[in-house]
Amino acid sequence: GRQTSLFVSAGASSYIMRKEAYEYYYKNQYGNDTIVNRSFNNNSFHLFSSVNFSAILERKITNRFSLMAEPIIKIPTAGIGYGKVRLYNAGVTVSARFQLR
Repeated sequence: GRQTSLFVSAGASSYIMRKEAYEYYYKNQYGNDTIVNRSFNNNSFHLFSSVNFSAILERKITNRFSLMAEPIIKIPTAGIGYGKVRLYNAGVTVSARFQLR
């Protein structure tokens, strides 16, 4: 059979933010290091605030065992939270599959 397979997918992610906490580091007007903490309890819901794209490459090693690699990228469609932060995310998942029967 086929030794290598490729699958592609697309989707969207939503975020529920119950609480946000920020730390701001800066120098004040006297040149001293200053830290300010802010937190918000806003329970905000950001529907479909990023789109996701991935591809799975599967390589068959034996009839029952295969290895897979899945690079993924998430691209923001809107800012989330109090600061309207645009979250970018990328990564790779590597996995193995063993068929019992």
